Amino acid sequence: MGEIDVACVQKVLLAAYARQSAKEEAAGGGREQHREGANNVLQDIYAAAPDKEGEGTDKPAGSVATAVLMAGYSRYAGSAVLTLKDDSNDRNSATTAASTPNSETGGEAPKVPTPPPEPKGNVSPKAQKDKETAVPHWVTATQSSLGTLVTSPELSSDSLEKPTVSFLREVFQAVHKAAGCGEGLFTAAELEAVSENANIEIKRSLLHKLVDFVANVTESDLSSFVVDDCIAGTNPEQTNLLMQKLHAAAIDEAAKTRWGAGVKLAEANHQVRVKDDQIVTLKTEVQSTKEEQAEGGCERPKSPAGSALNAIRAKAEERQGEVAEPDAAG
Repeated sequence: MGEIDVACVQKVLLAAYARQSAKEEAAGGGREQHREGANNVLQDIYAAAPDKEGEGTDKPAGSVATAVLMAGYSRYAGSAVLTLKDDSNDRNSATTAASTPNSETGGEAPKVPTPPPEPKGNVSPKAQKDKETAVPHWVTATQSSLGTLVTSPELSSDSLEKPTVSFLREVFQAVHKAAGCGEGLFTAAELEAVSENANIEIKRSLLHKLVDFVANVTESDLSSFVVDDCIAGTNPEQTNLLMQKLHAAAIDEAAKTRWGAGVKLAEANHQVRVKDDQIVTLKTEVQSTKEEQAEGGCERPKSPAGSALNAIRAKAEERQGEVAEPDAAG
């Protein structure tokens, strides 16, 4: 590496700077023009510096001459990093830190390490993977609450993120066995009928009764619970909320006092739904009969459907009144 007269370079630098400053002041240039002009001065000096590395060799950015020039420029411009451009080759050279080297010993200016490229979207691959595999908060809430009562079925993340009606039935049975909650809510036949391949009406019946019971016992508003979403598995968060409320119904002392009333109300609502289904069925049959008679052009016989509908309505109202009377007395 070649040596250079430091004092000579400094004098040349100062003279060039004074000349350039006078031009800028005359032109009324601002700070950006000032920096650009100073950089031009540095390029001129760098291009004019003697090359002692060998004939035809570019002046390396880390040479003694460059280090001295950069040190002088950094004191003048107050810049931390300088970018040198080799005009003869029309390309950018390396970006180097402009911390002041020891000019007397000819030390090199330290190089700034190149930072690693930013991940796409400013999210590291590990963070992205953790985000994708993160357990939903409503799953951990179910595990931390219901897990204190239920050991089987296993409350795994996979099971809770995609809870089925059969899984929910097993959870209810485990809670009932552990705490006695929900005694009399379902018959053995009702519980046994619920399976993955069970009729959708059987699944709806179990869910309706369970939601009615839990809502009454915990005095919670579960009106937004959609049983068909639970059956289809499209809203696992609401199913997890139901399980969390079931846990509260099993352990809360105030809720325990409402177990009996909750079972009665759930059964009454179930009977009303059954009667409503029967009414719908009868109405459908009556409508079909009317259409058949209209097509056949025959006289319509008197149908017992009207009296049957009235009887069903009367029984449903009577049943609702029986449930309402004890509540009013309480």
